[in-house]
Amino acid sequence: MGLAVPGASDPDAFWSLLMEGAELFVDVPADRWSMAGFHDDDPSAADKSYQRRSGFITGFTPHSELAAEQPDDGLDFTTLWLRHSVHQALEGVARRDGDTYTACFGFTPDGSQHLQEALIREELEEVPDSVLWHGDASRSQPFPHRIGASAIEGLLPAGTRLLMVDTACSSSLYAIDLGLRDLLSCRADVAVCGGAFALVPSGSVLFSKLYGLSRSGEVRALDRTADGVLFSDGAGAVVLKRLSRALADGDTVYGLIAGVGLSADGKGKAIYAPSSAGQELAVARALAKSHVEVGDVDWVIAHATGTPAGDEAEFLSLRAAYTGTHPVQVTSNKSLIGHTGWAAGVVSVIHALLGLRHEVIPAQHRFSAAPDSFGLESCNLEIPARPVPWPVRPDRPRTVAVSGFGFGGTNAHMLIQEFRPDCRGKAGYGVVTGEPMVIVDWSAHVPGAEDNAQVAEWAQGRNILPNSFGDRYPSPPFARLRLPASTIRATDRTQLMIIECMHRMDLRVREFCRRHSRTTGVVVGHTGPTRNAVLYAIRAHLDELDRQAVPNARELRERVTGLIAAPDEDSFPGEMPNVIPARLCSYFDLRGLNIAVDGGGASLADAFEVAECYLDSGDVDVVLVAGSNGNSLTSWGRLLGSGEIGEGTFLFAITRKSLALAEGLPVLAEVSVESAVEKMLEAVA
Repeated sequence: MGLAVPGASDPDAFWSLLMEGAELFVDVPADRWSMAGFHDDDPSAADKSYQRRSGFITGFTPHSELAAEQPDDGLDFTTLWLRHSVHQALEGVARRDGDTYTACFGFTPDGSQHLQEALIREELEEVPDSVLWHGDASRSQPFPHRIGASAIEGLLPAGTRLLMVDTACSSSLYAIDLGLRDLLSCRADVAVCGGAFALVPSGSVLFSKLYGLSRSGEVRALDRTADGVLFSDGAGAVVLKRLSRALADGDTVYGLIAGVGLSADGKGKAIYAPSSAGQELAVARALAKSHVEVGDVDWVIAHATGTPAGDEAEFLSLRAAYTGTHPVQVTSNKSLIGHTGWAAGVVSVIHALLGLRHEVIPAQHRFSAAPDSFGLESCNLEIPARPVPWPVRPDRPRTVAVSGFGFGGTNAHMLIQEFRPDCRGKAGYGVVTGEPMVIVDWSAHVPGAEDNAQVAEWAQGRNILPNSFGDRYPSPPFARLRLPASTIRATDRTQLMIIECMHRMDLRVREFCRRHSRTTGVVVGHTGPTRNAVLYAIRAHLDELDRQAVPNARELRERVTGLIAAPDEDSFPGEMPNVIPARLCSYFDLRGLNIAVDGGGASLADAFEVAECYLDSGDVDVVLVAGSNGNSLTSWGRLLGSGEIGEGTFLFAITRKSLALAEGLPVLAEVSVESAVEKMLEAVA
């Protein structure tokens, strides 16, 4: 394991923080960005954040081998911290010639300061070298798929399978789950999994419009004085192997992953409202998959971000899931280091492994008393104000759960047990079927095509269509999309396009998904930032550009403010790439899982691979797989070096062949999945 978080550049330093505490929330460092252009004490001020403080990685000490590489100033922060974490995690891990590898990382293009600055540069025709802000960021290729590739380059062999996963705050738990599945199917011998996130000014601005940032400048998760979250820089990685292989190699086994439960919230009050029901479903699936008893779990490292509504929803879901007489400790590390975003899950996994190693459950930082709504006095859950001894038990392995609940309603709950040769734990990922996957329907929404037939004509070269929907995406009629007009205006066109695609699906397939709503998943391939994300980022920087007297800043202001209104409460969820699949789950009440993957030009292919993985193991019965792009802005095209980029969304419904035949659905094509049994036989041979 390896990490970089505020106040700690390695797991040992992180453990010291967990035990001793520290004040890590600080004003924005001068070498990141100037608050003058981004801050206003008035929460209603347009394009401004009301909070100056966050958790920044300062005093970073790179791994010795990373320091020897002498990375230049153009290296993206997330690449730097993630590569550092991978260097650490691989220390002492036995590797063999011929090993196959998977690398899975949680990441968002909204979490790269270098990428945002590079995009703004591309929107301006003339920028002095002293402006915007971290050298020539384009040299480091700060695209999500390149962040992952650069983090492992030279550390893992060429041909390593790389997946960049976006499920918001649960991303790195999904990344670990996908790595595990490659190990158990013998697709890989070693999996390196984790996530990375860097603060950007526009993120603080957009979250301010939800009034979710802490006013006090502190995070008080699980406490009655909680008043909001503060986000933080962070990265982390863990190395995974099958237990038999790790023991044969003589590796240190820090813990066993007994099972992971995943879910989507489905329909709720709002796309950004936390759902106890969705979280309970993830917990129940983790327990069912692992065969771990509720009474075997000693500790839950909660997602708990310090937002009162979110903490209450999560605590109530834990009360319902872990009811009993056995004490269960509940803590959150966000009161100490802040919310490390797309790295939060792997940071909590490392937190759990350190607790197992040191036989202590660290106290909850900044805790005075729980909210009355928790009903703490009437349940078996406890929030420790002091460290709790956690010695080895004679009767069973110690077990800790880790929760990650992503913004937009994408949930993960992971059960981790200590490794005891004398007292084996329980683990289960089900049996892979190796059954063929089939496409039973498809639809598309591209500019100028009113239905699938016109799309088919275009695909066959018989119809020429425009490249873009233009500056204004056509607002769908209310009968087609029952959302407030204000929400639609603040929602990226990719989220609107995927709902239109679902409407264009065959009625039999839509009904099939409705009947299997609890086991219908959505996986979307999408690369880079959405159109709205770029426009909101530029809006957030406009005053700073004026302050620095950047040429063409006035023209840029006129252009961008004409394209998108000032952000409101719908803007943050409306621009996030992971909310593209989440929006479909929310609108049509689908509760299987939802994931966005970013593999650059291979994003749709990666989405199919991920979908097949979950279908083959029986976690879901049907997956809606999409490839989507709505960002044809000049800046994105220039940065990619691709010139003009087309817009559109393509949606495919896939399921197992036997289920399609049983339901009487048309089999349009077979998607080849090599059976895990065949892989295992080949590995043995």
